[in-house]
Amino acid sequence: MGGNMQNYIKNFESSWFAAVMGTGVLAVTSLFYSEYLPILKNISILLFYFNILLFFVFLMLWILRWAKYPKNMIAELKHPVLSSFSPTVAVAMLVLGIDFILIKNN
Repeated sequence: MGGNMQNYIKNFESSWFAAVMGTGVLAVTSLFYSEYLPILKNISILLFYFNILLFFVFLMLWILRWAKYPKNMIAELKHPVLSSFSPTVAVAMLVLGIDFILIKNN
């Protein structure tokens, strides 16, 4: 891996998973409002698949950071502000699960 990619891995923070949460909620909201504007159903499906891709890209970076830079990850967990973003990983998984239930099964 190039030095630039190493910087992305080293500096990747858990707070990026908030993007997965927001995209997932937007997908569900689009699905609900598709009753009034039918094009939103297609947009919700597109957002659903984009959200899956986004989650796994972020998950790969997050796991690589744990593997290559565990001291940085532990420092993030001890940081008074950054540590409060650690649960975004789990919440992103929950939002993705809601997406699967509501959008994939619809």
